[in-house]
Amino acid sequence: SITNARGKGVYPVTSFTWLLLYESPDDRRRSRLMVEFLEWALADGQKLAPELGYAPLPEAILPQVRDAVRRIKK
Repeated sequence: SITNARGKGVYPVTSFTWLLLYESPDDRRRSRLMVEFLEWALADGQKLAPELGYAPLPEAILPQVRDAVRRIKK
């Protein structure tokens, strides 16, 4: 359970983060920058998560997120 984890030293407070982005934005420059950031966050950025105190996204989720990012026109 992500809200009531069992075990010693667990921290049961959780939340979700949402990004709401236009697939066809008016400002293509900003869109390109956001897509580039998200592509980094989903690749090299995942490697930094543990040392920053975050859990990386599960491998099963990454393809779904990458597909959503690819739909954004840049």
